[in-house]
Amino acid sequence: MSNKFFPIPFRVVLPAMRLLALVLFAAVFLFIRCPEPITNPIVYAEDGAWIAMGLREGWPYTLFHARDDYFVWLNILLLFFATLISGITSGSLVWNLGYTIAIVSYIFYGSLAVLAYKTMCRILPHSFCLLLFFLILLMPLGLSQEEVFGRLVQIGFHIPFMVLLLLYWRKFHAGTKLRYGIDGLIVLSAGTNPVVFALVAVYLGIELTHTRNISALLKNEASLLVPLAILLIVLLPRMGGTGGIPEPFKASSVLETVGARMILYPLIFPWYRFMNDGTTIAGVLIFCVVVLVSFFTPLRPRTRYILTLSTLSLLVLITATLVMRPGLTSFLNAYTTTFPDRYFMGVNVIALLVLIIALSQLASSPQKKFRYPGIAGSVFVVFVYAIGILHIIYPPRFTPFLHAPPFSSRLCAAQSVPGDTSSVVVIIEPEASSGWRGIIPKTLLPIEKCND
Repeated sequence: MSNKFFPIPFRVVLPAMRLLALVLFAAVFLFIRCPEPITNPIVYAEDGAWIAMGLREGWPYTLFHARDDYFVWLNILLLFFATLISGITSGSLVWNLGYTIAIVSYIFYGSLAVLAYKTMCRILPHSFCLLLFFLILLMPLGLSQEEVFGRLVQIGFHIPFMVLLLLYWRKFHAGTKLRYGIDGLIVLSAGTNPVVFALVAVYLGIELTHTRNISALLKNEASLLVPLAILLIVLLPRMGGTGGIPEPFKASSVLETVGARMILYPLIFPWYRFMNDGTTIAGVLIFCVVVLVSFFTPLRPRTRYILTLSTLSLLVLITATLVMRPGLTSFLNAYTTTFPDRYFMGVNVIALLVLIIALSQLASSPQKKFRYPGIAGSVFVVFVYAIGILHIIYPPRFTPFLHAPPFSSRLCAAQSVPGDTSSVVVIIEPEASSGWRGIIPKTLLPIEKCND
């Protein structure tokens, strides 16, 4: 139904409004979980450094030069939007950045939970897609919580999860225009996290098992493969290093790193410090058995597809994390710490996705030998988060943020750059431990607001 005053049909508007309401609910949920970025609106680490580069050198330049080893396109685009919102709300591109970065971050992570919910509701019983929705919003992050929610620097770790869901939509629910839009978003994602190239390779591998006409397949996928190939050619000469983790590889911690921290952590976080290699092996075996047995239940083709794609993606991401950041094994030490949590959250969320899909298939099976273990496993997951909720809502504070002044105070305390009268240097958190600085044009400094 529509009229001359509101020409868009209500059947189109209402779903969009419900979707927007769900995203806002998820964003507010994350704010309630982690209000620190709003109550103390700082600008953190690379968020500030990349914004300073964008304002100083231009945003197109920053898209290709924010990092030396790979691009961070989605980070830069979202930071650009944050500066625009700051300009709209305060008349200054920088004055409200502490708030606007936080808002954009909450919306981004909330949108990921909504994307997972909407995707899984096309495949799983509603109770399980709702469970997954809240599990994503409640993902335990330990000391990294204040580094993730309200910040944009860490979004790259969740990009493989987003691309995994987009690949499903691309295959089963996208018309031509939506398909091109998804392809563009996947290319932007590959320009943010290079693991996306491996996930697309997994996607193509699965497609090859369903067709003998390789040329037709490649032609059908050309809108995605051609720009990805060009991007890969550009990126390959730049890629290398250890992903910001200079520590050496520690073979004795591989089991803890892979088994406990990457796969099991969302299910054992309340008692992680009581784990050992024996319980980790047992937990991983149970996880693998649940997933493998679910493949032997009667699965609809689309359910089997997303379970296969998710499981293979989990294996790829585990391998990529170990190869690209082998030094993570040096941080973990006999189950005494989970830090740095941010590096594991992308693997954790895909592990949760695999488990929830598997449990839903077992719990929905007409055979009692599958149904009862599936229900028991689902109840266990709910139980873990029920008893661990305080670990999530009240995690240990990230000490570099304690007593840090808001970004507006940092702007008002900006110092001149020696030899450059057109620029000022602004302190970015965590100043005390890392000495972050950003150089911005002096004309962008809102001096009149500092004098109010």
